[in-house]
Amino acid sequence: ELMLQGGYLLWDTPSQYGFLSTIFIYLMPFDDPWMKFYYLNSILNFIFSIILFLTIWNRGSFLWMFISFLLTYSVIFLLPGGQWQYNIASTPSTGMMRFFTSIILLFLIFKLNNSTWIKQIQLIIPVWLIGVFWSFESAFYCSCVVFPWVVNNVFFIKNSLKQKIITLIIFPLTFVTLVGVISLYYLINLGNLPDYWAFMEYAFAWLGGNKNIQ
Repeated sequence: ELMLQGGYLLWDTPSQYGFLSTIFIYLMPFDDPWMKFYYLNSILNFIFSIILFLTIWNRGSFLWMFISFLLTYSVIFLLPGGQWQYNIASTPSTGMMRFFTSIILLFLIFKLNNSTWIKQIQLIIPVWLIGVFWSFESAFYCSCVVFPWVVNNVFFIKNSLKQKIITLIIFPLTFVTLVGVISLYYLINLGNLPDYWAFMEYAFAWLGGNKNIQ
């Protein structure tokens, strides 16, 4: 709502859910903020359902395709709704707004297991960056997902010394670079650097519930 009125995240617009996640909601072509959120969450749920279905089915028989559909429908659309069959797109706590990027990252690492090191780097880094800037929670999940990949590539796979060094530094380096680009954008357009601390303070205040932000 504040962004629709001309506010800027990291400056005069606090956000409980994160940075990129709020921007993606803002970019949805609807006037009502809740409709923006509802449709984005629904789209992410749908994309995840397709990925889960294809993973379970794995181009098996027609019977297994039908079973895969039932499993996917139950796991994503029935079980999270509980005994009251709530709509899973109604709140971020039950939809893909929280877990989408980390799940995509897991799927990507699995699919790229036999690919070349450079191809893995080229695809994993952008998804990881999206996940890190999506929200604080997503940043933690995505970093936990990518950490074993880094350890594996540095200590267990026969990569060159240069590849191992790049594997170690590419994640913090791209993160710092993107933070610098965002800071430069704010400095040029607003004349101020982003208030990262205030943004984090408000987001983390929600960890203890609504009473901490009153």
